[in-house]
Amino acid sequence: MPSQQPSWKQYLIILVIAVLFAIEPRLAAASGQGSVRPAYDAAHEITVKGTVAKIVTGQTPGNLLGTHLLLNTASGQLDVHLGPSVPKDTASLGLAPGETVEIIGAPASSGSGSVLLARVLITSSRVMVLRNEHGIPVPSAGARGGATPQAAKGGRT
Repeated sequence: MPSQQPSWKQYLIILVIAVLFAIEPRLAAASGQGSVRPAYDAAHEITVKGTVAKIVTGQTPGNLLGTHLLLNTASGQLDVHLGPSVPKDTASLGLAPGETVEIIGAPASSGSGSVLLARVLITSSRVMVLRNEHGIPVPSAGARGGATPQAAKGGRT
């Protein structure tokens, strides 16, 4: 049984598909959209406290898609990415500029510079789990199981 050689059209199709797969992540990163997101490094997870300066809910070029907090900390202003599944309605977040919060998350780089990928957001009255321990955004992030801020830090309720 003679084997058939692939035609030039088949080679061309394979080449086009390979090129598209190679450039798609770069195009998505350049536009600030798509499936490309910084890796969550749990080994470098930190806890920061600060005051909410601004809540940014719209898409801005170079930033990760989703809700951001600009947080004033002791070491300067920090861009905190809450995630793509966080409600855009700031009233439903229960957050307002001037409120003191605590964030547990991992630093990462985005198109516009460094960002803290928030895993847990702790306010005076609630705890919002935004990502799982691997950094994957939790759908419909919000208060989980009535946890208190003290319980989220490993303390007793």
